Amino acid sequence: MEIEQLKQYPPLDVEPTIVTSTGLHLYQIELTHNRCNVGSLRKKGRPLMFRSLDGASQTLRTLGFTRAWLTEQNEDRVRDTATSLLL
Repeated sequence: MEIEQLKQYPPLDVEPTIVTSTGLHLYQIELTHNRCNVGSLRKKGRPLMFRSLDGASQTLRTLGFTRAWLTEQNEDRVRDTATSLLL
């Protein structure tokens, strides 16, 4: 979902998840609307990737979010852990 599209939804309707991969120090934001995954947060058609958790959190705060899930994926793309994160 593009950032501009996301601005049309109230933050309560969309649930963000910050995903990190084991071994990589990159963070990506995935979005869920009504319990359906709508994809990664994008800008100009490209998924946004962050080098720090703080960068991903700051972007979500700027968009009006106050809470997100933080998950870690292993190489097999299986989510290992999920933690609620206050922004």
